[in-house]
Amino acid sequence: MYVEPDDLIRSLTGRGGGPLEHLLRDLLILEARAVGLGPTDVDWDQRINRPDGGRDIVVRRGCDIAESLIPALPSIWSAKGGDNARQPSLLQSEVEDHAPVVEHLNGGGCYRYVVLQPCGHDQREALRQRAREIERSHGWQEGVIDILFIDHLTPRVAACPTLIPHHLPDVAYHLGPGATASQQWVADLRATHTPFAALDSRASLSRLIVEVLNGEAEARFLHIAGWSGVGKSRLVAEAVADSPCHQVATVYQQWEDFEARLLPFLRSGQITSACIVVDEVDIRHVPQLADLCRNRVGVRIISIGTADPSDRHHSFVHILERPSSEELVAVVQARSSGAMTHELIRSISDLADGDFRLAEMLHDAAEGLGGTRQARGGRPARLRGGDPQGDGQAREATEYQLLRVHCHAEVQDAGGFRATGDRRKTGAVPSVQYAAGHRRRLHPRCTPELHDL
Repeated sequence: MYVEPDDLIRSLTGRGGGPLEHLLRDLLILEARAVGLGPTDVDWDQRINRPDGGRDIVVRRGCDIAESLIPALPSIWSAKGGDNARQPSLLQSEVEDHAPVVEHLNGGGCYRYVVLQPCGHDQREALRQRAREIERSHGWQEGVIDILFIDHLTPRVAACPTLIPHHLPDVAYHLGPGATASQQWVADLRATHTPFAALDSRASLSRLIVEVLNGEAEARFLHIAGWSGVGKSRLVAEAVADSPCHQVATVYQQWEDFEARLLPFLRSGQITSACIVVDEVDIRHVPQLADLCRNRVGVRIISIGTADPSDRHHSFVHILERPSSEELVAVVQARSSGAMTHELIRSISDLADGDFRLAEMLHDAAEGLGGTRQARGGRPARLRGGDPQGDGQAREATEYQLLRVHCHAEVQDAGGFRATGDRRKTGAVPSVQYAAGHRRRLHPRCTPELHDL
């Protein structure tokens, strides 16, 4: 994964030490995971403007693996983003003027001083020489104070590439066009869908997703499968949002993007630690993902996609069942503006038959028709005004038209949907490309002929 020191300097300079400190914290979390430490072994106060006693980041346990960024002793880390970090006097004051740092070093810990701005050889030697002088004056073992320069940090970031969309967005293209920071993925889903309903029946799976991504579970890989529209992606997104991993995870919304760019680096062994979510994964790709995670302690992957009930024997395959009718009623009610009758909400939930996406489409179509207006005898051109090529109510109308042709659903004067056709005859799943540029699958019961509408 090609990342240069100048990429870090350009992205992290200009806002004090905060951006560097944040990146360093996330890097240490991924490094800790790769050597068997947990996320609670890395302490960081995100209120970077508050006094911290010289302790930007604290790693509470050491690591005996020589190749790791984490030293063998418990460590305090100081991240310095300004030009004055190159001055030996600042290093000395950061150590000696902070009693918690001195106490830590007296107790057998070590100290890491990280410099963002480029340093010449003379400046580096001056900093190292001052570190040795401080150690001798306090009777500390030589080497407990160490300085890391940006060229030391760069290959570590490259080996943990899922940090890049979060901290170095200008060079995120190295991960391919489909790579998205998990925070953006979650925000996009929340902006376009009903408020999330935390179903009790899914609570244990949600916790497992968090534990896997955080490195708290023995498993390093999960495949979440189920019917289209049952909420697989949203369940994973909300689990990611509620866990520390949301600051270090990268999401690929299509298998092809992940396969083309990040997968080769994973296979080559160049990546030591990563937190990845991949959507639209066919079951035939799942075994290779399981093997990758099995052989790399620091790599955690959640895939989302297809499966067959016969795949349940794999411990890493979790098939998400469709929600009950009562659960779907609660979701439709949460989306409703309040004007929709309970009878209509119930009929939408029954027709959707456990499909969140279909329930959303039918709900929006019904609200656009006023909830009770008759809609027989052909397809309406649109439910509410607007450009038919646009992305607002016209899009909802298009979705409703397709579903109505397929399901033979009619909005009755009584305010309910009635399915007069056989909704269980399934065909290929079509896709519709909207002007807004995001792909949204229609219900799997739609047939291939809908491509022609």
